[in-house]
Amino acid sequence: MDRKQRGIYCEEKVSSYLEEKGYLILERNFRIPLGEIDIIASCGSVLCAVEVKSVSGSWGLEELSSQISPAKRARIKKTLSIYLAQNPDNKYDLIRFDAAAVKGSEVIYLEGAF
Repeated sequence: MDRKQRGIYCEEKVSSYLEEKGYLILERNFRIPLGEIDIIASCGSVLCAVEVKSVSGSWGLEELSSQISPAKRARIKKTLSIYLAQNPDNKYDLIRFDAAAVKGSEVIYLEGAF
């Protein structure tokens, strides 16, 4: 599986995981010139921007948030502000930035990663 196929596989795994947990997937691969958000989902009144990573080796939740650089975090936050401006009818009580990793067929999910 090449890098692009692996990315698609990981995003599909995380999307399925979230749907099983009751989330509604609003967007996948939301792109603007400034940046991209892998998954935008909602669960009740919570909006989540999810960064998806593919991992190998042995690491878990404690390493997941450190795999997203400060510059990437800033791009995701700015990109989400554009998404919200383009979708003004959607109202949320909380906005959360989550991270997910796929290791083999296992999904590791971290709410409030940054």
